[in-house]
Amino acid sequence: MSLTNPINLINLINAKSFGELIKTIRKESNLTQEQLAAASGVGVRFLRELEQGKPSCQLEKALHIARMLGIKLEAQSPAILKINNKNNNKK
Repeated sequence: MSLTNPINLINLINAKSFGELIKTIRKESNLTQEQLAAASGVGVRFLRELEQGKPSCQLEKALHIARMLGIKLEAQSPAILKINNKNNNKK
């Protein structure tokens, strides 16, 4: 997975792509699965399944792992874009 696009945005379309992101950032942070699991308060098995893209992982734990690695997640949808455009036009 390449994290070198100009504004560091990655299209997370499924559990597998989210897991790949977690694994890539963990490795770039020089952390083992055991170290990250201990720091995050989750089990190594959970982290392993998250990195493998197991779709039944618990969202709250998965988001906690992302925060521990400094990953900022944002949502984007047509409705949000419409609201943002409307607010920007008022300025």
